[in-house]
Amino acid sequence: MKAGVRPIGYYSDGLLFEDGSKIEADVIVFATGYDNDSRRIVSEFTGRGIADQMQECGGVDAEGEIRGLFMPTGRKSHLETCHFTS
Repeated sequence: MKAGVRPIGYYSDGLLFEDGSKIEADVIVFATGYDNDSRRIVSEFTGRGIADQMQECGGVDAEGEIRGLFMPTGRKSHLETCHFTS
C-alpha cells in the first residue's frame, strides 16, 4: 500500500510510481473512495432542495434491507434503482 505518490505505470511484477519507486504485487487495487450518499450526489446536480426531499439511500436499514434500493426515496423518480443497476 502506498499513498501520496502517483502511479505512472505498470511493469511485469507490479506498479511504478512518479518518484521512481516500485511495488511488487500480484494484484493491484485502486481504492479511490466510495460515497453512497445519493442525496449529496443528487444535490450537486439539482441543488439541496430536491436532495433534501430524498430519504437516506445506501447502507442497510433496521430490517436488513438496502436503503433506497426498491423503496421510495421521497421523489417520484427511481434514480436510486437506475444508479444501482446501470
